[in-house]
Amino acid sequence: MTSNPPSILSSVLVFLGVYLLLAIILNVVLWALETYAGFAMNSNAIGMLPLIIGAMQSGQRYGTIVGAKPSSGYSWTASFLFMLISVTIALGLIYGLFVYSGVQPMVMVNEGLADMQRQGITTVIIAAVLGGIFLLLWVGTRFAFSWGASNGIKMAAKIAAKQGR
Repeated sequence: MTSNPPSILSSVLVFLGVYLLLAIILNVVLWALETYAGFAMNSNAIGMLPLIIGAMQSGQRYGTIVGAKPSSGYSWTASFLFMLISVTIALGLIYGLFVYSGVQPMVMVNEGLADMQRQGITTVIIAAVLGGIFLLLWVGTRFAFSWGASNGIKMAAKIAAKQGR
């Protein structure tokens, strides 16, 4: 254990590595289940696993290294960056799939917004819903990061106790 906490960048890099690795593994497993076992996952909630586990692993690393929970500012900043990275990757993949399939993404977005406005849904409502989703992701990621840090503190205490024998 050290009194020098890891930098935000190192926490973000740990998150990014775990996030990408889990996303790839999860997609391969789901593809194999659907292709070979005929089992299709109907829920998109499983897509949250890489985000949650990545934040937990980054928090666990922090707790193990420092032996204490991160400061509130560190936790909020790290979790915001985790959420921002995961949303950016998801939107980038969606954009890439649209372009690959020959769909013009901005035309589709503009048509969707025009349809919603014809139905009485304003851009303020859309922005509020998206803001609520992002806030929920941010708070959930913050919780996972803190939970991981708590587990890391317990691991650090066990390691210290074994080394003290």
